[in-house]
Amino acid sequence: MKKLILVVFMILLFIEAYSQVGFRVGYSTNDFPKGFSDIKDDKQNLNHNLQFGFVVRSKEFLFVHFELFYMNRTGRIENRPGFSSYVASVDSFGQDIKLHSINMALMLGLNFLNHEHFKVRIFGGITPSFNLDAQIDSDPQFANKPIRKSSFNSMSYSLNYGIGIDVWHFFTELRFSKELSNYVEVPDGMNYSVKENYFCISAGIMF
Repeated sequence: MKKLILVVFMILLFIEAYSQVGFRVGYSTNDFPKGFSDIKDDKQNLNHNLQFGFVVRSKEFLFVHFELFYMNRTGRIENRPGFSSYVASVDSFGQDIKLHSINMALMLGLNFLNHEHFKVRIFGGITPSFNLDAQIDSDPQFANKPIRKSSFNSMSYSLNYGIGIDVWHFFTELRFSKELSNYVEVPDGMNYSVKENYFCISAGIMF
């Protein structure tokens, strides 16, 4: 226990000496009107809604950026006649989805304008997502309900990059994300991947 307390104390000293701690909240949505890489219909997507969490960022010209944040996604997945992506071999269905996740972003960045109270920075890195819970509402007129809670992968990964502006203790960011792994295991016979590209507009404060 004493060793753990010492380690925590040393980490706090490091953060105090070399880093800033802050809070970020953002709204995000797809940068293309589709959620699946092989599907063209606008109704088949996962629209990101809300992100918020804590930020730790080092103070150097070349900086390390770490975040622990919550994110929710809502969207709809369906397969029925009339859609350009309709798969005749799979029974028709329609399901609304809400997905909750905890995410850990680890990024490197560069302050290419670095004044005392004004900074412009670029950054990029990897973000693992730990999917906590999924809520599924299936259309009652269809017997087929292929997407279940067990269909969601426990983890997924994304590549994140963007640009930020800091004014005194406040900041705003425009961030892009490219998914590297699937959120959902799709039904047999439907040959597409659930990978999503999105952008996020956010604001926050550093202490």
